[in-house]
Amino acid sequence: MKKITLIMLVAMVPFLTMAQKRAKKDKEKTESNNTSNEVYQFMVMTGMEIAVAGNLGPASDDVRNATERKVKILFDFGGIKELDHFTEVQYRSMAHAVNYVGKIGWRFVSSTIVNVGETRVHYYYMKREK
Repeated sequence: MKKITLIMLVAMVPFLTMAQKRAKKDKEKTESNNTSNEVYQFMVMTGMEIAVAGNLGPASDDVRNATERKVKILFDFGGIKELDHFTEVQYRSMAHAVNYVGKIGWRFVSSTIVNVGETRVHYYYMKREK
């Protein structure tokens, strides 16, 4: 039994050593070249519509009857600092923000709308070519 176990171990050593690949010498060079080949920049616009009770008379305590909505829009560029100038503009609606960024080269890709209580959260996914 010991001889069979020893023969199996000796026979397995070449298979186990062949399964490991050698690292390429130019691995660091190929990784640095991949980052320069990026074609697109991506952005996520997050807009939160919050119902605001205005001068609606006696039913002003009920937020569901409010016809006015306030919009808060956030931009996520994935850490690109040169694009922070979007946050300085006041937007009236999500459509206003999408039209603004569309004029400067951003293209709409997809959107998701999520209702969280009385708040409606819009996620707009945008991209543009570098």
